[in-house]
Amino acid sequence: MIKPNPMAKPATRTWLSYIQSVAQEHCDLAIEDITILPDALFSPTIFRDFFSHIAAVYVLDYRSRSYSFFSKNAKTVFDYGDSDFLRYGLDLTLDKYHPGDLQVYSQEIFPDRLNILQSIPASEHKDYIFTYTFRFSDAHGKDIQVMQRNCYILSNAKGEPLISLGMVMNVTHHVNPNIIIQTVEKFNNTASLSTELVMKKQYSSAEKDNGFSRRELEILRHTIEGLTYKEIAARLFIAEGTVIQHRKNMLRKANAKNVAELVCIAIKKGYL
Repeated sequence: MIKPNPMAKPATRTWLSYIQSVAQEHCDLAIEDITILPDALFSPTIFRDFFSHIAAVYVLDYRSRSYSFFSKNAKTVFDYGDSDFLRYGLDLTLDKYHPGDLQVYSQEIFPDRLNILQSIPASEHKDYIFTYTFRFSDAHGKDIQVMQRNCYILSNAKGEPLISLGMVMNVTHHVNPNIIIQTVEKFNNTASLSTELVMKKQYSSAEKDNGFSRRELEILRHTIEGLTYKEIAARLFIAEGTVIQHRKNMLRKANAKNVAELVCIAIKKGYL
């Protein structure tokens, strides 16, 4: 009989596997009218925060994989109308989501979110605002850069989100498509309506035009932090020799004479 390894790292729960399992779990759920949600779910301060932006607003119900609300100005962001999102639900989003960015969100960004959400009471989920950018193929097949800002207004007893309230805007001309930055802010329900930055983390798109792999960029970032070969290897759970080989590969790809020049090139070209 094989005994479980107590030191084994638990499997990462991805976003794609999560939405699939939630939909299956609630497949027999009778949703009488998901377009009308109880007023108790919506704090006026949350609406004030989201509606102060000129952006399309939505309500996503993970249980049914559908949008129960999408504002009329969806057309200005995606070239798809609100009726398209209401009709096709999450399937439209998944179909038009940039494959590399979807992989990063599912395997890295969403697990980070779950860790935060499950560390706080479900009743406080609505007070945390998650922001990040991703690429989306509009109705003409052109990739646009979208910023999404959302909170979770309903979660289950396990701290897993069920309904998301969010807004999206087109930021194509304002961000680097190769870099995804996620911020998490805690909304202070006070007269000042201030927010507190809880987390800011940078992710690299799974598909790179610069020739550097995601692992190589991870090593380069740790290099900038001043970590040694040994420290980077320990951080990434790889051999020290592997770190050295990755650095050699990056120097060759960038045609750089040393690590300092490599860092300068990477920053100048927006890889970091």
